[in-house]
This record gives sequence, C-alpha cells and structure tokens, in this order.
Amino acid sequence: MPRAKIATKPSGYLRHIYYDSVCYRQDALQMCVDVGGEDRVFYGSDYPFNFGDMPGCLARVNALAA
Repeated sequence: MPRAKIATKPSGYLRHIYYDSVCYRQDALQMCVDVGGEDRVFYGSDYPFNFGDMPGCLARVNALAA
C-alpha cells in the first residue's frame, strides 16, 4: 500500500498534544515545554497511584523558566 502524504511535518503535530508534568528529569520536562509550548504542559499527579516523588516533581515544574 502506498504511503499517504501529509500536509504537515510530523513535528508540526506536537503542538496539538497535551503533556503531563510528571517527569523524573528536569531536561525531559523542559523538552515538553520547548517542543509543545508552555500552554500544553499541565500538572499531573498519577492519582490514585503514588509514584513517590511529588515534591521532586513540583520542584522540577517550579524550576522552569517563567
């Protein structure tokens, strides 16, 4: 089957995705902001599961450039 042509580069679709702020690395969270935009990153909690690092997660979010 031939490949379908798309009007937008795959990277162009990344602005249409919402990103969860539950990351274990500062650089991964920063990449979400850089790629998707700060308006696409939301606080996450993984509730009802306890992933054990909510203070670290909040610290990484608060460390992002304003």
